Amino acid sequence: MTPPDSQPAPLLRTRWATQQRPPALLRRMTGHADAVHSVVFLPDGRQALSGSADGALILWELATGTAQRAFTGHTAGVTALVMSADGDAAFSASLDGTIRRWHLADGRCTQTLSGHTDAVRSLHLAANGTLLSSSDDRTLRLWNPIAGECIARFVGHTDRVTACAITPDGQWVVSAGDDRTVRVWSLADAREVRLIRWDGGFVSCLAVTPDGARLLTGSDDRLLRCWALATGDLLAVWDGHAGGVRALAVAADDLRLLSADNSGVVCVRRLADGVAESTLPAHPAPVTSLALSADGQTLLTGSQDRTVALWSRDGMKLPFRQG
Repeated sequence: MTPPDSQPAPLLRTRWATQQRPPALLRRMTGHADAVHSVVFLPDGRQALSGSADGALILWELATGTAQRAFTGHTAGVTALVMSADGDAAFSASLDGTIRRWHLADGRCTQTLSGHTDAVRSLHLAANGTLLSSSDDRTLRLWNPIAGECIARFVGHTDRVTACAITPDGQWVVSAGDDRTVRVWSLADAREVRLIRWDGGFVSCLAVTPDGARLLTGSDDRLLRCWALATGDLLAVWDGHAGGVRALAVAADDLRLLSADNSGVVCVRRLADGVAESTLPAHPAPVTSLALSADGQTLLTGSQDRTVALWSRDGMKLPFRQG
């Protein structure tokens, strides 16, 4: 079931659409003592959470841009965040090799998941509540957070695993590693079903389209790649970034791809044809994380400049509307 190595796809030089406003800055939030590595909206869109290389998480009130609470406990930098479906809790991954669950109402750490033997790089929460993690120990783990147990290990990468996701139908796990491979696994039995190799840059981020048909990867060679998830075929390669690509987000409502890079720029492009609609000089330092609100109208960016920024995707500087 493993196809041969992926064949090269032609590099598609970025084409630019006209008359598109870039996202407009609503506010910039400060409070972290080091680079911000992850940002996420709470389900109601009124608050956001950020995680930093300083080891802390901060809960933000977006209407005012004020820090409501700091969460401390990790002994090294925070690398990834995901929210529980009900918005009452968040999970954080860290260079300290652990995953922590936080009760947002009072800032308590209510659970620590241990098992990885090196830094944890990425997290993904499935619709059924199981939690996926990837690590520098070259493995992925699937967790039952309720029981606090690891229920599966995915073994095959030969270098650190930098990014992971679960497909929308809950059947497949996708991972990327510094071994220059993307791997597709069966979630049911942790079996590798597809291996994709290439000679490009190291993948730092990935995303699956809402229909589960395509996989998008961003890498340090400044390129975006679009893959057919069912076959492993490379469909397109898009350029346009001036620095290595660090973060991706897919807008489910209008099928736009947002990508951020080491030059501090966020690019918005159409998924259908890769045409870039706007670029946003978001930060004076690398943009390391992106998040879209549930309604797709607002964007969060986190950066090595230690700040979190909130943007209106339609490019209008309107007052922030709660709820």
